Order: sequence, then structure tokens, then C-alpha cells
Amino acid sequence: MTEKYLKALNKLLAETDMISGQSTLEGWKSTAENIVAMIYGNNSASVEHIKKLEFRPSYNGGSNALIRKHQAKIIIEGFIYQLIEFGLPERENKKPDSERIHISLTQNQHQEANINIDIILSAIKDELTGKQQKEVQEIIDLEAPVEEKKSRIIDKLKSFGSDVASNIVASILTNPQIFSS
Repeated sequence: MTEKYLKALNKLLAETDMISGQSTLEGWKSTAENIVAMIYGNNSASVEHIKKLEFRPSYNGGSNALIRKHQAKIIIEGFIYQLIEFGLPERENKKPDSERIHISLTQNQHQEANINIDIILSAIKDELTGKQQKEVQEIIDLEAPVEEKKSRIIDKLKSFGSDVASNIVASILTNPQIFSS
């Protein structure tokens, strides 16, 4: 059985070269999710890795297709390596739906969080020019660790002038909606 899965994953690996835009990425993801679900299970972290590959066009006409193509290759190469080195994963004994416990949770803070985020985004947009906003967005879109992005954003805000960061913070803190419940 492992050989069949390896054959399917190697074919999928070869098909990553076809990824060039949103439609080809979505088609590839659909096939990849099905194959990976057969190996690891529908709700596995492996399937989630595939689902997280998202195409995003950029404001200057480009896209992240090359990055997603590279990530897709790395993910599939990892699956192939795991199967060769460790064999098929053990599957959990699945209980029928009638024996499962279903839990529903409701969280009521969603709307309040959106309002506060909108206030923050509004303060940033008010203080930065369009060009400055694009420069900050480029840093946010980088495929880099969060700490590196944080450091680069701080440096970028400092380069805009000493008043920019303090004006953004002041706009946020003086907005009466930020503290309302």
C-alpha cells in the first residue's frame, strides 16, 4: 500500500510545476487534500498544511504563486520522506457518528475585537501615506518569522519620522470606542 501512496505523492510532486495562479493552485490543492487524507486522515495536521496554501495577488500585479509552488513541493517532499523512513501512519479507531460526542461553543467577543481592530487600522491609515502603508504591508506579507517582521516594522516606522509611531498610539488611546465594552 505504501508504494501506491508514494507513487501518488511523486505524481503530485511533479504536478507542483503546473502551479501558476489561483485556479491551478486550487486544483492541485484539491487533489493533494484527497491523497493526503487517504494517508493521514481527513482531520490530520497534514491535510491542514495543504489547506493553508493560499494564492494572493499583490497590489502591483504580481502574486505569491512561486512561493506557494515552492511550499507545495516542500510539503509533498516531507510526506514522501516520512512514508519512506517511517511507513504508513497508524490510524485512530474511528467511532461512528452516533457514538461521537459533539460539542458546540459560542464566543461572544468576536464583534468587539473587530471594532478594536478597525480602530487600530483606522489610526494607522490616518497617520501613514499610501506609499508608507504599502511599505509596511510588504513587510507584513514577507515569509519571515514574526519577530523579524516586528523588528522590520519598528525600523520602518522609525524611518517615517519620530512622530508617526507616537501619533498612531495616541490616536488609538484617545479613541473612546477602544475602552467601551
